[in-house]
Amino acid sequence: LPKIFHVNWFRLDKNKKFLWPGYGDNIRVLDWILRRINDEDIAVKTPVGLLPKKGSINVDGLKEIDWDELMGVSKDYWLADIQETKKWLVGQLGEDLPNELIRIIEEQEQRLSEIN
Repeated sequence: LPKIFHVNWFRLDKNKKFLWPGYGDNIRVLDWILRRINDEDIAVKTPVGLLPKKGSINVDGLKEIDWDELMGVSKDYWLADIQETKKWLVGQLGEDLPNELIRIIEEQEQRLSEIN
């Protein structure tokens, strides 16, 4: 199966500033993705999938990168995202929505609900 990666370049911190600088610095994330595809051990398992291990993305020269906030798994954010995703999928696919996909989403929702 193909490897699938999800990136949200537009996450904001509590001061409404982007957590990631973007543009030319996105190559740093693409480098990490290519290294993951080549089976480097640079990811940590989380309720939402595999995220970069601390230090596995080159952030040299970047200012104000808060790794823990950038790579943190916010329970409330992800649970709300799951609800939006379910609503969209049901609206788009209705009865054609595969049960397997529903099961996978519900398993992720369960993993997230177990976060303290």
